[in-house]
Amino acid sequence: MLIKLLLPGSDIGDHKVHTYIRTRNRNVHRAGLRKKRSLTQQQLCDLVGVHVTMLSSYESERSQPTLEVIRKLTLALDVMADELVFDKTERQPQMLDKELLKNWEKIEELPDDDKMAVKKIVSALLIKHSVELAVR
Repeated sequence: MLIKLLLPGSDIGDHKVHTYIRTRNRNVHRAGLRKKRSLTQQQLCDLVGVHVTMLSSYESERSQPTLEVIRKLTLALDVMADELVFDKTERQPQMLDKELLKNWEKIEELPDDDKMAVKKIVSALLIKHSVELAVR
């Protein structure tokens, strides 16, 4: 069935094919987030407060979670909401290191000169790392 959808001349439009593929990727990703944390559907349901059939329908895109359920899922899975809602290609870059994220938020409060200094230091460290990788 998937091959028929992807063949040129198929009776389904490109937009629908793209949406189907994107939806499949997001479904696998949502279930993957749960499995990565070694949670069964029932365990996640207990944390979030929804029935297992509801979670299954979210993971298979048969229904969409409410904003409140998305909030509870992000807390239970320790992820950002955009990771649940968007495909990887649609998301903005994110910082996974919580301590680094908190420090970066504090940097936002610094005067502009100090922020520029931090940017230069970070850039220099990244260049150093790139050179070290290239030399190996």
